[in-house]
Amino acid sequence: MGNRKINIFLRRGIFVLACGVLGASFCFAVDAPNGILCNNKTNPVWVESPAPSFGWSASTQCYYNLVVAASPDFGALKWNTGIITSTLKSCVYAGSALSGNTTYYWKVKVADISGTFSSYSGTGTFRMNLFLKKSSFAGGDINAFEDVGSIGVGDLDNDGYTDIVLGGKGSQAMTRFYKNDGTGAFTQVFSTQEGKDLGGIIIRDINNDGLNDVIATAEIGAGSANQSSVILINQGDFVFNISASLNAKKTPTSVCFDFNRDGNYDIVEGLTTGGGGGEQNTFYAGQGNGQFASGSSFGDLNETTSVAAADFDNDGCLDIVVM
Repeated sequence: MGNRKINIFLRRGIFVLACGVLGASFCFAVDAPNGILCNNKTNPVWVESPAPSFGWSASTQCYYNLVVAASPDFGALKWNTGIITSTLKSCVYAGSALSGNTTYYWKVKVADISGTFSSYSGTGTFRMNLFLKKSSFAGGDINAFEDVGSIGVGDLDNDGYTDIVLGGKGSQAMTRFYKNDGTGAFTQVFSTQEGKDLGGIIIRDINNDGLNDVIATAEIGAGSANQSSVILINQGDFVFNISASLNAKKTPTSVCFDFNRDGNYDIVEGLTTGGGGGEQNTFYAGQGNGQFASGSSFGDLNETTSVAAADFDNDGCLDIVVM
C-alpha cells in the first residue's frame, strides 16, 4: 500500500511538472492578433466619426495594447492605450483629436494570463473624412460684400487647411479669397475679377507646380456677353496672376479632369446661348503650364445647365454627360 501511494504521488508530481513545462512553452507562443478592423471595415477611407472603433481576433487575450499614429513608422503617435486588462477584442479611440482628410495607422498586440505579449498585428490604416461627423454645427458668417454665385474650396497656401474662394453674383461682383486659420475662421486676403458674374469656381493645380490654381468660369448674368473664363495661377502667399483666358462665354457649368490622360488637367465647359454667339460646349486640353490649347466644340447648341464626367464604359477614359 505504501509503495502504491508513493507511486501515485510521483506520477502526480511528474504530471504537474509536465504541465509546468508545457505551460511555459505556451507562454512564449502567444499569437499576434489578426483580422484587424476599423469601424468594422478593412482600412476604411472617409471615416466620419471623430472616435472610430477598432476590432481584432486573437486566439488568447487577457491584456492588450493598441497604438495609433499619424505616420507609418509610428513616430507621430496619436494614442497609446497602455496595457489594458480585458478579454474584449475591441475598443474605441480616446486619444488626441484626429484631423480631417488625414490617414492614420494603427496596430495591436495581446498578452496571455502570464502577461507575455505577442508581437504586434499587421498595420491597419484609416483615412478621416474632410469633414468630421458632428451632432451639431456652430454657425459662422463670411462677409462677402455681395451676393455669392459660386464657391470653391481647397488648400491655396499649402498650410494643410482648406481655404475658400467665393465668386460674386452681379455686374460689379468680385472673386474673393479667404484664408482658413485652422480653427474654422476665415479672413479675406485677396480679391480680383471685378465685374464678373461667375458661373463657377474650380480649384486645381493647373501648372503642376504644387500650388492649387483657380479656374473662374465666365459670367452668366446680365453683364457683358463677351467675358471669358480665366485661369488664375497661384504664385504663393495668395497672389494670383491670370495666365490664360478661354474663348468660352456664358458658362454655367464646368468640369476639370485629365480627359486625354497626358498628366495635365483639361477643362470642359458647358455653355449657354446667352452669349449671343451661338456658343457650343467646349473642350480645352491642358498643356501643363497654365495654358490651354484652342477649344474644340462638341454636342448640340442647346443651353447646357450641367456637365458631369465619369468612365461609363470601363475603358479607362473619362466620358462626358451634358444636360
